[in-house]
Amino acid sequence: MGVVGHYWTLRPFVEGVLRPPAPLPDAPLELVVPDAHHGEVRVRGRHADRGARTVLVALHGLGGDVDSTYLVPFARAAIERGIDAVRLGLRGSDGSGEDLYHAGLDVDLHALFASPALARYESILLAGFSLGGHVALRAAAREGLDPRVRAVAAVGSPIDLGRGAQAFDEPARWIYRRHVLASLQRHADALERRGRLHVPRAPLRAIRTIVEWDDRVVAPRFGYASAAAYYEGESMASRLDALRVPALYVGARHDPMVPFHTADPALSRAPGVEVRWTDRAGHVGFPPDLDLGFAGPRGLSPQVLGWLARFA
Repeated sequence: MGVVGHYWTLRPFVEGVLRPPAPLPDAPLELVVPDAHHGEVRVRGRHADRGARTVLVALHGLGGDVDSTYLVPFARAAIERGIDAVRLGLRGSDGSGEDLYHAGLDVDLHALFASPALARYESILLAGFSLGGHVALRAAAREGLDPRVRAVAAVGSPIDLGRGAQAFDEPARWIYRRHVLASLQRHADALERRGRLHVPRAPLRAIRTIVEWDDRVVAPRFGYASAAAYYEGESMASRLDALRVPALYVGARHDPMVPFHTADPALSRAPGVEVRWTDRAGHVGFPPDLDLGFAGPRGLSPQVLGWLARFA
């Protein structure tokens, strides 16, 4: 993975902590989604409604939330471009203890598309970072996709869930795995407080790998026999040809969290996905002068938004 991957993964995070981005001109958004397990689940986010005809829906990654340091600048760039923006929080990411989420749980996205909040928009652009990108791609490959969804972009996202999880559990990635698992453990605490944790809490504290978390927490909650069955049931690796809208994938060859070798094989077999790999980048962290070969200003946000806006 190399020093460059660690540098560009950590630099934006540290900068975001030291200099938090200014608040966006948006307001709280809440959806109530029917759920067979809990009866209903509340999903929350932020909506910048400036009267545009196009809205960007953007998703964070595993362990993140709507205020993640990579998501806020992306939404701000959309607003500055004249596109409204929704930052949607994956289930329970706000610490509410509503429920869990996983890499294929796109039902909340479809509920958002059908909600009154998005009723007036003529077109919807979809984007996700890391695991959120996989959720976005999964939504874009489902039958019955809202016809207003015009294009989807995934940044630093796992594509083959099984290979990605196994690679993330390798010893060299322990520092990132520890950070993500700490966030998931906090989610479990919130679920326990709400009485919505479906397995005993105490044994979960000893979990040290993502595969074990998926096997003991995610899989049983969503009706899968094992983590392997969950990965097989939801992975986009064999479903990229089912995408119903134009798709863009942006990744880093030295990504220390989603290694190149876990995503590239499937992407290289998917001619319908426009792929951009870059050497000078990390996990959802890119230099400000990033040039992906698209028209417009440099930088991840303007480049990706420029590509998406072509289809609005």
